[in-house]
Amino acid sequence: MIAARRQFLDSGRYLPLARMTAETALEGLASPAAILDAGCGEGYYSQVLTGLAQEQGLELQIAGADISKVAVDKAARRLPQGQWAVASLYNLPVLPGRFDVVLNLFAPHSPSQFARVLAPGGRLVLALPGPRHLWELKEFLYESPYPNPQETPELPGFTPLECRRLTYAMELGNQALNLLFQMTPYYYKTPPEAKARLAQCPGLTATADFLVVSCKLEPAAALM
Repeated sequence: MIAARRQFLDSGRYLPLARMTAETALEGLASPAAILDAGCGEGYYSQVLTGLAQEQGLELQIAGADISKVAVDKAARRLPQGQWAVASLYNLPVLPGRFDVVLNLFAPHSPSQFARVLAPGGRLVLALPGPRHLWELKEFLYESPYPNPQETPELPGFTPLECRRLTYAMELGNQALNLLFQMTPYYYKTPPEAKARLAQCPGLTATADFLVVSCKLEPAAALM
């Protein structure tokens, strides 16, 4: 999964999402700023974020945590100037109030931990699959596909500020299509015969559909 995700992300097909989350995270920040990528994976989104901060002349300290040792090793190689930890998002090895923004992109949510590590007035930025995300891939694999939930998760201690939706079409040849499949949870839920059919598929056009949610830490939560 990690190898497939790294290769697919480096192809740039999720760059519009990476740019949107980076822009949302950096909005209103003043130098110096600190951002935690909670569930950082191989560091792709942190790399795009760091590049945009440099373009804006913003001094940024980036840090990341992920449960996968292999993924964190790749993140550290991608961005050696960052601080990286192999850790559960439910027990972050971070001092209270350390960060201005927490990113949480397609990873488990731990609102209490996010509130603990955010400074007063800090923000949480989430990326979630939208209702039609990869709809054509799901149609190819399953007899009765269903859309993803459109509602955002409940996040105690946070006040929603904005939810932006990003939708675009991706042209995927056989290799890109199967890399994408291998980096999704569908890979572990799909019957072998459907996997075999996809392996022979010459390609398809798939919908990328994302929700980018920005939330502000409530004052009472910051004191916990």
